[in-house]
Amino acid sequence: MSGGRLLRLGAKLLLGTVAVLAVCLGLFVGWLLFDGQSDPERLIEGPLPDVTAATVRPYAGGGCRENRRCQDVVLDPAAERPVRIAISLPRDAGPEPLPAVILVGGLRTGREALEHVPDLGRNAVITYEYPLDRDHWRRGFLPAQIVAARAAALAVPRQLAALVRWTRAQPWADPDRVSLVGVSLGALVLPAAQRTAAAHGESLGPSILAYGGTGLFDILHANLAQDRTLVRHGAAWLGSLGLRAIEPAAHLPHLAGEFLLINGRDDPRIPTRSAAGLHRLTPEPKEVRFLSAGHFDANDQELLDKILAVCRSWLVSRRALNP
Repeated sequence: MSGGRLLRLGAKLLLGTVAVLAVCLGLFVGWLLFDGQSDPERLIEGPLPDVTAATVRPYAGGGCRENRRCQDVVLDPAAERPVRIAISLPRDAGPEPLPAVILVGGLRTGREALEHVPDLGRNAVITYEYPLDRDHWRRGFLPAQIVAARAAALAVPRQLAALVRWTRAQPWADPDRVSLVGVSLGALVLPAAQRTAAAHGESLGPSILAYGGTGLFDILHANLAQDRTLVRHGAAWLGSLGLRAIEPAAHLPHLAGEFLLINGRDDPRIPTRSAAGLHRLTPEPKEVRFLSAGHFDANDQELLDKILAVCRSWLVSRRALNP
């Protein structure tokens, strides 16, 4: 076979490969555009997990501090995506119902998150675990990883709304003093969760959004570890397209309540205009606090202590926590 024919064959194979990839990408984008789960309004109106079924197991250690009584809880255990939480209660709570704080953090969740929470006295602390098996996810093929991560992210608002409902029904909980605290990734999903809870008749106390923002494209673009600008743009665009149902800007204007917004100055993970969007769109009454430069880091004990002190003081001042 001559060199010219080889070049022409190679060119045809290359064009064929590009065409197949273009068709696959087009189908994927079409799925993201027209899949009903991408609609913010349909997201908040969907059915909540069943909280009448639960498994509760006590445990000690692994984030359970002295003088606390801790539990692993699974709500709707027969579901494809059960709601998994860890609870820390005061060992000697007394007869009065407890205020409850539901903490939604970054990738450290459940018992992992409890390890970073100090003894909050006569209050209940609940840490939420995202519905994604991280070990299984890391071993997956990239397209499967994308689909799994998106499905898990879109399940979070309804899971958190169901968790609010379950918490308010517990005999140890004060149903009028249940608050949500979202940090980092948690602050991005909380607006959709709060709106979902309200749509299902579940009221909330004062809420805290720490190190969050609006504009998922900008946030994904800032966090993607990719040197090639075009690839980075494309991945951020696809990610924000697939997650637009939980875009904070779509839900913030519809919320009601009191809000504390915490951001770091010059945060490399939350662009300035993303933080500004959060501050602008969150309804009154709200309070905005800026802490030291950078993003939240659970390994920075000094910063963590400062954030926890600010959150605790603000919640106590609003009677959402016992002193």
